[in-house]
Amino acid sequence: MAAPVRNGGVDKRRLILDAAVTVFARKGFHHCRVSDVADEAGVAYGLVYHYFSSKEEILNELFLERWQIMLDAIAAIDSRESLAVREKLYEV
Repeated sequence: MAAPVRNGGVDKRRLILDAAVTVFARKGFHHCRVSDVADEAGVAYGLVYHYFSSKEEILNELFLERWQIMLDAIAAIDSRESLAVREKLYEV
């Protein structure tokens, strides 16, 4: 669930998620702290906990986002009636 952005402001939740991708890639999930994610996002440490209860929840949200992107791509390919089943599988 995306956090609302008020008055043209920055979506802090999105900033946190994007920062988490960077920090997880750089340090590894097990070697980073929530404060590392907050620093990368340029937000207060407590704000991360406003949106997420733990770094595990952040990772789970990132996984769910990527999973949905993949499912949407598969659905788009599957809806192309002009492709044979074999071609659809190749596209996936």
